[in-house]
Amino acid sequence: MLAGWLGLTQTQVSRYENGAAVTDLKKLIAWARTLRIPRQHLWFRMPGHPPPSKGSDAPDDALDDSTSPPRPGMLAAREPGQAEGDDTRRKDFLAGAGVMLASILAPPLIHNWREPSPSNLPHLDDQLLAQLRAQTEGFRWLDRQEGAAQLLPSTTKHARDLATFWRLTDDHHALRDELGVLAADACHLVAYQAFDQGGRVQAMEWYRSSADLAGRARCQDLYVFAMCGVAYMHARNQNGGMALSVLQQLQPLSLSTAARCYLAVYEAHAHAATPQLGKAKRDAVLSALDRAASYADKTRDEPPSPWLGIPGTSFVERQRALTMASFGDQETLDLLDRLEKQTSAVFQRYQVTLVTNRALTYASRGDVDRAAGQLVRAVEHNLHVRSVEKLNLIRQARSVLEPHRDSRAVRAVDELLMDQRVALIAGAR
Repeated sequence: MLAGWLGLTQTQVSRYENGAAVTDLKKLIAWARTLRIPRQHLWFRMPGHPPPSKGSDAPDDALDDSTSPPRPGMLAAREPGQAEGDDTRRKDFLAGAGVMLASILAPPLIHNWREPSPSNLPHLDDQLLAQLRAQTEGFRWLDRQEGAAQLLPSTTKHARDLATFWRLTDDHHALRDELGVLAADACHLVAYQAFDQGGRVQAMEWYRSSADLAGRARCQDLYVFAMCGVAYMHARNQNGGMALSVLQQLQPLSLSTAARCYLAVYEAHAHAATPQLGKAKRDAVLSALDRAASYADKTRDEPPSPWLGIPGTSFVERQRALTMASFGDQETLDLLDRLEKQTSAVFQRYQVTLVTNRALTYASRGDVDRAAGQLVRAVEHNLHVRSVEKLNLIRQARSVLEPHRDSRAVRAVDELLMDQRVALIAGAR
């Protein structure tokens, strides 16, 4: 669908999706016009065109001045006066464009040099910070309820506006660091949503932007949280060595116990992604998880971090289930049963993860029928949250069943996977 719109082959689209963010302005301008992407979602300036008349179907591609500051209330998904039908069509398309759109919605650059601040910047005070913080939390709450498919464009605009506001705010403003932390938190949320929608390359760049902002705002826990996200993207791309390298660079810092717990957890994910096989890999993963559990026991003596929280036993157990599913241990199945009972239904995306992990564990144990039954459940759960990354996990578990592809149970899974793919494409139109 997307390839046809852009006059590209599917191979070319795949290359753009999985490669570095596209920066060729001629290509981006042509794609933005073809795809009718709203001007507020572009990081580059389009050649000047008069704005469309009210009610026109012409593409809205006349950009605002690139130095125009954000304004209070600017973060709503629909601009004032925008028709509901236009908003719905835009959301439908933006969800369908997926990773290609994330390529265009590149993360904000955090410049080292000062820019002239416009005179009409909103007044930065505690009340405005509270409003902006509430908007980020609102996006996070909606993400947990509905998934990221529809939210990603609006969350991206919110994060970019916050980063722009921070960049244009005077260096000596007493609240600039707090604004930087808010921008870093919003960038972290966009990174997670981009990852959820299949854009691992874009997610990594947004995690880096989050870390950059957090470092400049002297917020170490958020910096570590974001860099763990960078490491996890490497791990998900099966580059465990690079993930370990990122995490090792954080070790010399003076870290809280909670941060040490997070580093150990993501070290377990990195070891699980290395090419070594068998007992050596299993031992490395378990060793990292045991260290994480030891740190988790000590975090109760620390004040909770807004980003790392108090990572207790349940946090480490969730990560243990995720990293150990491919080893097919009975203990993993017992752990998954406990976690499912403890997890609120509101966390629908995590429910998909739990069921998929159980399917992968059964598949690794050679229990084809139970693995296929759990995959059916996972596919049905994912119809609501429409997570591309969860669909990737489901397919990963399904690949373990490839020797049994002709069995009735596995064929039923394949039919559902095809139906979900069709449903995701239809929902994007």
